[in-house]
Amino acid sequence: MALTIQYITDSRGRKKSAIVPIRKWEELNAVNQQLNRKIELLTGIVAGVEEVKQARANGIPLQSLSDFLNEFSFRVAENFKKEAKPLF
Repeated sequence: MALTIQYITDSRGRKKSAIVPIRKWEELNAVNQQLNRKIELLTGIVAGVEEVKQARANGIPLQSLSDFLNEFSFRVAENFKKEAKPLF
């Protein structure tokens, strides 16, 4: 099935907007959201690496990965307890 795209043009015939089938829009939107999440993740990693470089250059002690993961898992567990609802 060929993708049918309709265009909205101005009085001079210049394309101003496009109308795409809803299924294609939903597909494109889902891909866009996935890419945005990847960008956020990679941006965070880059910022973290730069933070570590700066801390090392300035002799600032850093938290170990093990300590970070222990703290992170504790926070996740605490949040889970707060949000958990009784089964009965």
